[in-house]
Amino acid sequence: MKPILAALGAGLLGVAMAAPAAAVPVTIDFEEFAPGDVVSGPSVFAGVTFSSDVDIVIHNVDPAPPDLGGARAASGSNFTHDDPFRADFASPTTFVSVAMGDFGQDEELLFLRAFDADGNLLDEALLNLAIEPDGGPTLSVLALGIAYVLFGSAGQFPNSVYFDNFTYEAADTAEIAEPASLTLAAAGLGAFGLLRLRRRRAD
Repeated sequence: MKPILAALGAGLLGVAMAAPAAAVPVTIDFEEFAPGDVVSGPSVFAGVTFSSDVDIVIHNVDPAPPDLGGARAASGSNFTHDDPFRADFASPTTFVSVAMGDFGQDEELLFLRAFDADGNLLDEALLNLAIEPDGGPTLSVLALGIAYVLFGSAGQFPNSVYFDNFTYEAADTAEIAEPASLTLAAAGLGAFGLLRLRRRRAD
């Protein structure tokens, strides 16, 4: 019985103390796609699905803003469209950033908004962009439990922007798993305590 209790205690403590896997940022860079490729809809990317009321396609940006790191970016198949871009994540996310730019036709209010699975707003980032192309400014949001984000622009021509370098990060399992880890740790300590009590009685 004693070896069993010792093994149980060590095992439970080992599981509780094990460090969670580090979150890995994932960046989607559209340089590998050809102009005209559709990148919206399921099965294009493993961890995120892009959508809008029009197809999201690859365009060449000329001249290419240095912040984008290349000449290709994604935008709506129509120059302007009513619905913003949407990105739904396969699993909860804690951080999202995206570089957006204008084609120089009008002033834009760039926005990036993060929501949970129930549609509650968690965080947002806003930036005014002048008529002249301003490069590829990056907006970012940070919150626990991000299920999807909406991003685009408000102005005379809604959502007439391109985007690139879309980055997201998986939720940190350390915060999510903490209650379970504490329970396992308590069970492990309890097993060791029971073992010590049995030893004292045997003495």
